[in-house]
Amino acid sequence: MIFTEISFLVFCIVFFAGHALLRGRARGHWLLICSYYFYGSWDYRFLSLLIGSTLVDFWVSHWIRRTQDQARRRQIMLVSVAFNLGVLCVFKYAGFFVDSAVSFSAALGLPISRPAFDIVLPVGISFYTFQTLGYTLDVYWRRQEPPARLLDFALYVAFFPQLVAGPIERASHLLPQMVGISSKPWRPDLSGIGLVSLGLFKKVVLADGVRQYVGAYSDVGNAYPAAIWFATYAFAYQIYWDFSGYSDIAVGLSRLLGVDLVSNFRAPYAALGPSDFWRRWHISLSAWLRDYLYVPLGGNRSGAWRTYRNLFLTMLLGGLWHGAAWNFVLWGAFHGVLLVLARLLTARFGGREGKLPWLRVAVFFHVTCFGWALFRASSLEQCGLLWRKLALIDGLELRPWLEHLRREQELLPAGLWLCVFLIAGALQYFYPRTSSELVAAVWRAPLVARALVVAGLFFVVMLLSPLSPPAFVYFQF
Repeated sequence: MIFTEISFLVFCIVFFAGHALLRGRARGHWLLICSYYFYGSWDYRFLSLLIGSTLVDFWVSHWIRRTQDQARRRQIMLVSVAFNLGVLCVFKYAGFFVDSAVSFSAALGLPISRPAFDIVLPVGISFYTFQTLGYTLDVYWRRQEPPARLLDFALYVAFFPQLVAGPIERASHLLPQMVGISSKPWRPDLSGIGLVSLGLFKKVVLADGVRQYVGAYSDVGNAYPAAIWFATYAFAYQIYWDFSGYSDIAVGLSRLLGVDLVSNFRAPYAALGPSDFWRRWHISLSAWLRDYLYVPLGGNRSGAWRTYRNLFLTMLLGGLWHGAAWNFVLWGAFHGVLLVLARLLTARFGGREGKLPWLRVAVFFHVTCFGWALFRASSLEQCGLLWRKLALIDGLELRPWLEHLRREQELLPAGLWLCVFLIAGALQYFYPRTSSELVAAVWRAPLVARALVVAGLFFVVMLLSPLSPPAFVYFQF
């Protein structure tokens, strides 16, 4: 069940009807039951892992809270961290580690057979594991009090709008709101409808519309370099529209429940450099990696070289978080190197970073596109081929590619999409706002204008939506 399917619309109608009729704890129980049903619609086996993780983390956090001896508290915390990361490693990385060991042994001339096992990756495990892990660490650092009721914590973990692809919420922000679901009157924020319509438009019309042009990646060896560059632009905007569209829907649905979630994107392709990019892209993950990995490693408190090491390790592990494959590791390393280089250049030319901001944005956008090629690649060999073609080592070959588009009657659509990319980039540069801020600006207009905008977005979505819409990109993480 995904946000762009008819089954989800039926689910929402039933859910909101029950939510409106119920009061008190019954409303909280209803939300939890529906969240578990929503998650179990992919595979009912996933539920046992989600519920088990919830019970363990709830019990451990209270154990840490009751324990006064600091050494003992640290031991309990490490057990909890080991449990959460252990579950994540088994379900997400076991196959990657085994395949890497087999390949490494073969390269050394010691071939071994791969053990026969196949583990299904639970949807959203990376997101809710980081969310519960952050909660446990906050309790250990005495930043967060454990909730008294298991129901409230279970809602914090399983809240269906953001369960499978974030944003990754902090307990200090979301837990009190989960308590309020059961104890306070329901006051929906109707601007959530605007966010849902905008998110659906991004996903169905923009992300799914440009998806076909990313297909050049499937045959990199025979594709023209110009086609690879166009596919890279297409993927850069596809993954942005797809993921930010999901986040908009999640935030919008939550507002209709009276719950506020953090914004996850702020015009990322208007970034001036790598640090600015990670303040704009997947903001909840960037903040999590900063507060729970980079700072505990030492941050920038122990000299320049340790700062560079901490930056690189943080991004390396952030890349691995995205997927169990070497191309994700390389993508994380790529951004780690960019952050280190940016620090070195700032230290050397610190007073000149304010000049020609539009040029810096344009240059860094293309650097980001090189990184997206790594992210999208399916193997290390494809990574090398992609970068070779993006570097124009074999020439641009623009004319034969344009002739190919003309024969396939794709020249005009490709040109229109290129214009869309340019307009989207200009809008991000000149109006760098979150989706929530954009909707807030529309919501200041008269009621009729708001209704027309929302109705127009929904109409276009229904007109262009396929019968079997593809899943969101970040569902695989």
